[in-house]
Amino acid sequence: MEWLIHDFKSEIDRQYRTLPDREHTFLAGSSMGGLMSLYGVMEFNHVFSRAGALSPLYGWRLESFLSWQEK
Repeated sequence: MEWLIHDFKSEIDRQYRTLPDREHTFLAGSSMGGLMSLYGVMEFNHVFSRAGALSPLYGWRLESFLSWQEK
């Protein structure tokens, strides 16, 4: 996520006409990408305002995910 926020997003915002504020910054992914999208929007909510998490891959460690989410 640190790379995604500080390197990748910064470069996209420099190269293209984007609306770089939180309200216009989303994540989306499926499977492991869906899990990372959920993590990103929850842990870095100051950067991302929404996430599309399609079939997030957390079934194999659902208890760990739910306990982390409660923090």
